[in-house]
Amino acid sequence: MSDKNHQATTEDILEAVNNFAGATEEKFEDVLKAVNNFAGATEERFAEIKSTMVTKDTLKSELAKVKEELVTKDYLDTKLFDLRGDLVVMTRKEDAKVKTIVKRLREKNIFDDEDVRKIMGMEPFAQPSL
Repeated sequence: MSDKNHQATTEDILEAVNNFAGATEEKFEDVLKAVNNFAGATEERFAEIKSTMVTKDTLKSELAKVKEELVTKDYLDTKLFDLRGDLVVMTRKEDAKVKTIVKRLREKNIFDDEDVRKIMGMEPFAQPSL
């Protein structure tokens, strides 16, 4: 028989089909491994993302904590008014010291009436005369 006329036997056909099936199975296993690797990596990434996400309950508790510690306008106004009052009292005490010094300097004739008038007319608690 010549090669041109060579007819494939059933055994040749089965061997070819078997070889093709084996190669296909190897490729399928490679694809399956790639899919499993991708699925595993994706699952790990989603686990990372989930662990970093803030849950609804966590967010609510954090918001409640912020509200609890938040300074209200009324509280702030009260504290500012208290501070203003303290500053006015301290300034008046200092002003009393200045008045005493000016009076003593006038008594010793270091300041004349014009000096006293100018100093006592200065802010914050101006007085026309001593």
